[in-house]
Amino acid sequence: MKHVIIYRNNEINFSVKANHLAKRIILRISNDGEVNVTIPSKRFEREAIQLVQKKGAWILAHLNKINRETESKPKVVDEIQFLGNKYPVEVLGGSKRAKLKFKTNKFELYLGNHTYDDVRVELKKWYTTRAREVIPNLIENFGYSDRVKRIAIKGQKTCWGSCSTKNNLNFNWKLMMAPFEVVNYVVAHELTHLDHMDHSAQFWSAVQEKCPDYLRHRGWLKHHGRLLKF
Repeated sequence: MKHVIIYRNNEINFSVKANHLAKRIILRISNDGEVNVTIPSKRFEREAIQLVQKKGAWILAHLNKINRETESKPKVVDEIQFLGNKYPVEVLGGSKRAKLKFKTNKFELYLGNHTYDDVRVELKKWYTTRAREVIPNLIENFGYSDRVKRIAIKGQKTCWGSCSTKNNLNFNWKLMMAPFEVVNYVVAHELTHLDHMDHSAQFWSAVQEKCPDYLRHRGWLKHHGRLLKF
């Protein structure tokens, strides 16, 4: 449900969503500046609004930071991140549509008269295709291919992956900009939910068995995940 409050003459728009798996009220701000509150059930909706009011100063500071980063973002792509590595981009013309090709150690971007938004669409398609190659291979490496019913690559704004009770897995295509070890951790995390549909001590112990350095990779996402954008 959509809400809006006024904090110190500033309007804060946010969404409240009930999730029965949530153990507490969770406030998150996406990389795109969307404020979302997850609650265990609808009866916590008033508490969610109160939390946003209480955290108003922090929310505004965070949104201002995102706006500054967005304004300073270059409108011409000069490098592209893939699995933690940065590759230079050679911009070329003579194309009816924006096209992106990877050539060993660089990207070739056929731009022509197309806009930056056209480039963004092409980049998203390229990352999505790579995710559909990389992530199933990691699932196979962990020996879970037979247990996963469906793998979907999406553009979630508030999470990197999810697992349903029907053994369907969702992953964020933006993971393809993160280091390979971080992607491996996210896959291990979601696969572990097939055995433990919670975040109990047993869950984290099982994650550590699959990914001994998971705390470091989890910390990387926490501190650098918001930068995985273009």
